[in-house]
Order: sequence, then structure tokens, then C-alpha cells
Amino acid sequence: MIRSRRVELLLAVGIIGAACASGPITADPGTSIAADTTVSTRAGIETTTVPAPTTAPRAAVATTEPTEPRELVDPARPFSSRIDPFDGDALARSTWEPGCPVEPDDLRLLTLAHHRPDGTVGTGEMVVHADWAADIVGVFAELYVAGFPIEEMRIITPADVAAPPPDDNVTTAFVCRAVTGGTSFSQHAYGLAIDINPLWNPYLRGSVLIPPDAAPWLDRDDVRPGMIVEGDVVVSAFDAIGWGWGGRWRSLLDWQHFSANGR
Repeated sequence: MIRSRRVELLLAVGIIGAACASGPITADPGTSIAADTTVSTRAGIETTTVPAPTTAPRAAVATTEPTEPRELVDPARPFSSRIDPFDGDALARSTWEPGCPVEPDDLRLLTLAHHRPDGTVGTGEMVVHADWAADIVGVFAELYVAGFPIEEMRIITPADVAAPPPDDNVTTAFVCRAVTGGTSFSQHAYGLAIDINPLWNPYLRGSVLIPPDAAPWLDRDDVRPGMIVEGDVVVSAFDAIGWGWGGRWRSLLDWQHFSANGR
């Protein structure tokens, strides 16, 4: 394990169907599903633990649903998620290649429901380190219950990395790349960092602003939906699992960025 856990967010690895924005998520045909236990997270979300199938033990899915939806959550569209191996099409679309500091077997593909800025519910993908997959599902379950908007969530491609600094707003985790302005591997290259709504929560170091068109969001006192500020649900959820926030750094500010080691 990369870290010692102190959190209560116990989100089990297993296979279960869930209602997702794009339709139901179901287990593989022929897979038998039998619930073992139910536990509660800090977000008031119940998780049903089920055994993984003997035919495909790595094809694990974690699903969570709020039992007491808050005002901002449509009861007809409860939070849903799944945890799968990082392989196949998802691996092919990603920036992983031989020489990256982590193997695909050590990463997991998350499929997560999220609120969009227009109030609809979307489904996105994110790749994180396997040791943190369940905890990250718990974080995004809390964001969903709170109604926090995420404009877009998807896997970053090699074309994305090769392009000039984008002005898009993609929430993502694993990207096999160096740190901004350096040569060593970023925590993103290990699946140990997540950027959330980068246009609304930019990176600022001196006069360097990424994304370049993020100037309207530099006034962090003018809090608008999707922005991350001290004490909000996003920072609190990551604090609870021990991840550090770039909005607290001194040499630069990276309001979008959360990481397992605080860097």
C-alpha cells in the first residue's frame, strides 16, 4: 500500500448494477451477484459489498447511492460509479506507454456520475491508482450529493498532451507526463493526483497562468459554481482522505490540483 488509511470511507470492491446517466451498469452476463454487507460513509451514502466473480476477479465495480438525497440531488438520478481494470479501449486512449512510472495493473478505471453546470447529470471516466480507487469514488460521491458541478470528466489522450495549453475544463487524474515546468514525473503519472475544473481553478505561478484564458477566475473571493475554495465540500472531502490541495501552496497556486502526497 502506498499510504496508511485513517478514513472511514469504506467503499467495497465487487460487482453490482447501478443506474447511471447513460443507462444501467450491469455485471457481466452469467455473473452471480450476492450482497454480503452494507456500510455507511461520511456522506450518508450506503455501499453494498459483493464478492467479485470467479470468472473475472479483476473486473470489480463499486457502486454507491445516497440514501437521503439532499435538495440539490434529483432522487431519480442517484450517484452511481464503477471501478474496473485499466485495460482495453481505455488504456489505448490514454497517455500510458512503456516507461511510465506505473503499470496498467496498478491503475483502475473509474466511471462516475457527476452534475453538469446546466443542472443535468453526466457520466465521466477517470484513471487513478488502484490503492486509492475506492476513496476517490467516495470523494466524488460527496461532491455529487452536494450538487458540485463538473463540466467535463474524461481520460486525457496523447493528442491533448501534445496540444498547446488548453482552455478546456476537463477534470482528470492519470496523465503520464512531467511536472509543469520540470522533468520529473508528475503525481498524475502515478494516478495519484486529480485536477478538477481547471479553467475555473487555474494554475498560477508568477505571470504563468494555465489555462491561459482563466483570468476571469483569478478572483477567488468571487466564488461561482465549480470553483474550489478553502473549507468547501471539495477541499473537505479530499482532506478527509489525507490528500493535499494545491490552493494551499506558497511558491505557486494550483487550485484545481489534489494529490496523495500533497505535491
